[in-house]
Amino acid sequence: MSKLLKRSELVSLLSATKGGRFVTLTTRTMPKMRKTGNPYFGRVERVAKRNGQIGVDYQNSVNNQLGREGKESDFEAYPLPWGEHHNAYFVAHKGNFYLKYKPKTTLADIWVDTETGQEISVDTLQEFLPKQSESRQGTDNEIQWRTIAVDSISQIAVDGETYELV
Repeated sequence: MSKLLKRSELVSLLSATKGGRFVTLTTRTMPKMRKTGNPYFGRVERVAKRNGQIGVDYQNSVNNQLGREGKESDFEAYPLPWGEHHNAYFVAHKGNFYLKYKPKTTLADIWVDTETGQEISVDTLQEFLPKQSESRQGTDNEIQWRTIAVDSISQIAVDGETYELV
């Protein structure tokens, strides 16, 4: 059974802890879509459920991977192009918090028509979605890193607890 938690309470809860942890996140986002000729514009929501890690250091993760590959572990991360590191878990930007997240596996990724509640095939939407850049596709050994707006998280399972965010 899940517990209700305000998004501000999630920021406080995680900020009061230390160390990396595994999570399962469910996010709900309105995707960027082309408007011209798009019958779904403004009424599609992407619901994704993913496993990953939070509270781990990007630079250390890359250097650990380089070491596993037998390469020199001398990677230094660039400063953030936007926002400021709030702590090991969050980036703060313009009054909003973004969870720093290292994705592992996608458990579900569905597209829903918000007017009808019906699932829509991504193939149906493909012509209206922006092309994914090569940097977002990644490689097998590449350390992927994402920031997810706390406002987009609808559920998080962490440390044996599942929270519904309100």
